[in-house]
Amino acid sequence: MDSATQQLLDAAGYDPSDEDIAFFEELRGRLVAANEQLNLTRLTEPADFWIKHVLDSMLPFLVVEGLRGLDEKAMVADFGAGGGFPGFVLARHFPHWDLALIERRQKKCDYLEATAEALGLENVYVVPLDAREAIHQVPALDRGCDLVVARAVGRLGKVTRAAEPLLRPHGLILHYKGGSLAQDEINEGKKAAREMVAKQHEPVYYDLPPDARRAAVLVESRPHARKRKEALRRRQSSQRSKT
Repeated sequence: MDSATQQLLDAAGYDPSDEDIAFFEELRGRLVAANEQLNLTRLTEPADFWIKHVLDSMLPFLVVEGLRGLDEKAMVADFGAGGGFPGFVLARHFPHWDLALIERRQKKCDYLEATAEALGLENVYVVPLDAREAIHQVPALDRGCDLVVARAVGRLGKVTRAAEPLLRPHGLILHYKGGSLAQDEINEGKKAAREMVAKQHEPVYYDLPPDARRAAVLVESRPHARKRKEALRRRQSSQRSKT
């Protein structure tokens, strides 16, 4: 890592250890190699990797108050894991969490599995399914997640509708969004959250150095949401049996 990049990380309050740096440099090497076949990301240069992948994945956990009370043994799902961000970053910095990387494209799942094994991430497992299927087929997810993270996946409303059933009561969805988040998307997200018996909190805006702006949007599942989810599942199951 060059000194300019190190200064930007320091300014953001992120101070990776020498072991962390070695870990992420190995991850970058694997990402660059796999990117030739899988088109995982356009951002593979060292500075871009550290700022726009690693730091961008970690910053909400440094600046958003609502993310600081998560249990040490939290169950976390990366919704649409893609190239492994933020999943791999969170797995490194929160080794007591269980991380489920949900990715429906098999080639990307193969990359995620091979990379997690090579990096020794024993708290990571890959779910090669759509989130709606994963809820029913992966026991750990059926019990409910403490946190679902969604980075570069889609609009607030659509992602909330798809991801909220993964949550246990009081579980959180963390939407990683750009700093120019439009009011119509915020309103769509609030409507979807209400429909899912959840609450969307106001965006938290923060800076990604050197000159970018980001927003974190938290959605919290209500205590009685689980009963509604079970009723919805029974209705969906009944509808499928009739077709």
